[in-house]
Amino acid sequence: MFLHNLLGVSLILFIIIGMIWGYIKKNKLKEGPSAYTIAVITGVNSGAKVPPWFDYKFKVQGKTYKNQYSISDKMARYSWSKLEEYIGKRFYVKFYIPDPGNNELQIYKPVPCDIKEAPPEGWTKIPKVTSLPYCKDSK
Repeated sequence: MFLHNLLGVSLILFIIIGMIWGYIKKNKLKEGPSAYTIAVITGVNSGAKVPPWFDYKFKVQGKTYKNQYSISDKMARYSWSKLEEYIGKRFYVKFYIPDPGNNELQIYKPVPCDIKEAPPEGWTKIPKVTSLPYCKDSK
């Protein structure tokens, strides 16, 4: 009985710590020093009981970072073929400067065709749009 209670309490503490850690990471991204660069959608996946997600990658200071974007809004109702159309498209990604692994894809902010690449350190703000979005990545 004691072991069973100990496991239950440990599980609850583990979940609470995970939630706190997630909040801290999100807060750093929102309030800490952040910048923007270009991410490329590299794939779309789904699980049995979770919404679909995009895989994406981007570079900061020459180092490649990879992450996933959970599709949990109206886009989750798109057909699979419609979601696959996003592969190769470029979007801005906001990253925490001290740790670019802490980042968030800006799925509703496509990179215009006339912006070919980002500076190695990224931009402090998203550049102004001067051409059509949704260019395929040439690499």
